[in-house]
Amino acid sequence: MEITSEELSLLDRQLHCCQRNIHQKAVGSLGLHYGQPLMLMILLDHQPLFQKELAHRMNVTPASVTVSVKRMEKSGWVEKTTNQEDLRYVAIRLTAKGEAIARRCREEMQRIDQEKYVGFTPQEREQLADFYRRMAANLQTLKEETEA
Repeated sequence: MEITSEELSLLDRQLHCCQRNIHQKAVGSLGLHYGQPLMLMILLDHQPLFQKELAHRMNVTPASVTVSVKRMEKSGWVEKTTNQEDLRYVAIRLTAKGEAIARRCREEMQRIDQEKYVGFTPQEREQLADFYRRMAANLQTLKEETEA
């Protein structure tokens, strides 16, 4: 019996929810909200970034980034610097405290990811990566068609 797109989508959503719950439990004890670990890890690798660039890398709206940045600024994890040539551009960078928590997030995510793929052969991992790339390309095409 052939599995339908609807059944695959249900499995995908269940997997996503399970992973999100595990991630949130792992980083929730650090005082982080959903989405902030990814933001911290992106900044760890590419700082400083303007809010628009950060939003693009996260595939979210700049408004979503604004809310998280404000929270993380209050926690002392990030700081903002205004571009003196153009005050509309505000660069975001990690503080020392933010770098430390970003590294802890990365360690937790790597630990979870290692467990997630236990039992997969290298060939299965490569095949799965190919499937993810193809799905992402399909969704990108759909996104472009709906924006046109």
